[in-house]
Amino acid sequence: MKRQVFLPLFLLVLFAGIQTVWGEEIRVGLEKNFKNRAEIAVEDTSFKLSAGSKEYDIALGSTLFKPFDKVYYDTGLKFDTYSEAEKARVRFTGSSCIPVLKNEGWGIYLNLGAKCDTSAMTKITTGGNCVVCSVNGVNRYLVDASYSARVRTADDRVDLGKGEYRGVIAFYRDNGGLTAINMIDAEKYLYGTVGMEMSPAWHIEALKAQSVAARTYAYAAHESHKHGVYDLCDTTHCQNYGGIAKEEPTVIQAVNATEGEKIYYEDELINAVYFSSSGGSTMECEDVWYEDIPYLSSVPDIFEKETDNWSETFTKEHIAAIVKQKGFDIGKIKDINCEYLENGRVKAIVITGEKGEAKIEKESVRTAFTAVGNMLNSVNFKLNKNEDGTYTLTGKGKGHGVGMSQYGAKGMAESGFSYLDILKHYYSGTQIHS
Repeated sequence: MKRQVFLPLFLLVLFAGIQTVWGEEIRVGLEKNFKNRAEIAVEDTSFKLSAGSKEYDIALGSTLFKPFDKVYYDTGLKFDTYSEAEKARVRFTGSSCIPVLKNEGWGIYLNLGAKCDTSAMTKITTGGNCVVCSVNGVNRYLVDASYSARVRTADDRVDLGKGEYRGVIAFYRDNGGLTAINMIDAEKYLYGTVGMEMSPAWHIEALKAQSVAARTYAYAAHESHKHGVYDLCDTTHCQNYGGIAKEEPTVIQAVNATEGEKIYYEDELINAVYFSSSGGSTMECEDVWYEDIPYLSSVPDIFEKETDNWSETFTKEHIAAIVKQKGFDIGKIKDINCEYLENGRVKAIVITGEKGEAKIEKESVRTAFTAVGNMLNSVNFKLNKNEDGTYTLTGKGKGHGVGMSQYGAKGMAESGFSYLDILKHYYSGTQIHS
């Protein structure tokens, strides 16, 4: 499920000094591998460092960025480059000091207990964005500015060890740790996203449809997301994003061929949700998420040639765990029944206990089963009561069922339909344009 929530605008100022015109840049929180970490390594031996509008060339080797808090004396000295600040440390021979990148440029912080005269210096506590940058185990400099430390490289490939990313990497301090945020051109973001959400080997028209849907989703999420200082995360909570490693020629071709195109309904960006396979027809939005959205209506999925068939068996103990997790108190479980929609999908599960009934409906039918493992693949299933007292759910399809079926898009493309045909089929009454 792709969800959307509100982004507090005041948080956007944390990254001032970088181009922020939407459509040119997107902020992606790299939550898979770099969320709230004690340290994050930049493997590149040279890069451009900034904490505002001006960049500085750094070529000291692979660098560890770590959150840092300490009290220092600010010497008040100002330098144009890191090298100048490093060389100036000789003025404080016998005292421990370190170069620091501040809002106004480079300076030097002096440790408390210094042997030199500090009467004209200001005692400071490093700020909430401060990081220390270490090379080969030695702390070489600090970044202590109003904005988070950021790096980019000349070849547009920042290497974080577990992934390479185009654009800029910002190091945001949060809850005592460090989170990497990829600030990247929106189209290049799609290079690393579309192939994570749909196989790059699929028909180019299906990949184009996925590109437009993913772009639309990202733009709409930018306007309403609540991750804080970034617009999207790199997980399935938003859209899967894998950086440069997940870029494929077919995906780049599809993204470039649809550059800037998004889906609109009555001149507003739509919530372009999508899923894997339906097993026959898509779902009405209100049957899943309570809200009636005209462009997310149920449509036949007759071109979906492939679908996920699945079966899961549960005991009454499993069902009791689900009921408990949902906060119901109905006593010992006696029976389970399903209520069905006209299209054969499950509307609700009704669980009968010794003390009453518990009713779980809509998308909660799928998600409730995380209490005993994973969510159900779909609500397109039949309930079978077994002689041993267990219950088997036999179904088909995968995902919430609302919006575009990816396997349906694949089937339509293979049958000769264009990406525009695909999008207009799954998103009723919409228009596609830049």
